[in-house]
Amino acid sequence: MYMKERGNMVLALGVVVGLALIFFVVGYFRNTGDAKGFLGAINYKLFLRLPCGLTTKAPVIGQRVAFPLTVTGFANECGWSARNGSAGTVQVFDAKGLPVTKPSSLSVAPTELEKPYRFEATLTVLQPPSTETGHVLLTSDAGLVHSIPVAF
Repeated sequence: MYMKERGNMVLALGVVVGLALIFFVVGYFRNTGDAKGFLGAINYKLFLRLPCGLTTKAPVIGQRVAFPLTVTGFANECGWSARNGSAGTVQVFDAKGLPVTKPSSLSVAPTELEKPYRFEATLTVLQPPSTETGHVLLTSDAGLVHSIPVAF
């Protein structure tokens, strides 16, 4: 009888320690900002390990783009930061340097409270490109420029 009770206590203690570890790990990766819910608050940004500066997810270099074009990525300081809901501007030019789109803001959601800041912009055609290639030009508030060569 004594061994059975001791085994149950060890099992119960193991469950409590296991749950405490799970809560610690989940709590450790929580956002410090306006997190809603318990498991929805896991900070995925810690796992991205993005370099300092700008990281674009779309479009990729050399990609054939169509309009409306959605530009997405992350601003991670070093001249690329989020201010007033924007990480800078983006505009598309053809190979002759003629604008294909109007400049658009790299919009950062108000829920993005810590770096890296996820941004998104959707661009529509101002005038059709006159060449088969061009560049997506991203400009930070600090004046830094990042160019992504694309095809039309």
